[in-house]
Amino acid sequence: KYISHSNNYNPPVGGTENKEIIDYLNEKIGSHYRHTTKSIQRMINARLEEGFNVDDFKTVIDTKAEQWLDNDKMKKYLRPETLFCASHFESYLNEGNVESAKEDKYGDLSYLDRLTEENLKGFVDDGQFM
Repeated sequence: KYISHSNNYNPPVGGTENKEIIDYLNEKIGSHYRHTTKSIQRMINARLEEGFNVDDFKTVIDTKAEQWLDNDKMKKYLRPETLFCASHFESYLNEGNVESAKEDKYGDLSYLDRLTEENLKGFVDDGQFM
């Protein structure tokens, strides 16, 4: 692992995670960022050092692309400086995880709504507890 201790940190050029993440971002939003740019590598490496993984980056990219890509005011923020910075990354990741938990392959009800309905069926009959 590469550890940054100053602003003079020079990450190795072309790490496989950096390439995979930036290629995914470029594909998702139609951009042309380079995975060899040192400032981008610093941000990605810093998040990796914090314990995040490539799938976490993809979740952030997916979440924010869905929210911002069709929004003229916000789409300018679909860039590594915004998506991968320390002050935003974990919040963006958690937005994606919450949305994933709400997805429901069985219909329109979220898991929590379905769980509540199922639980209530066993406890309530005609407005009275069974």
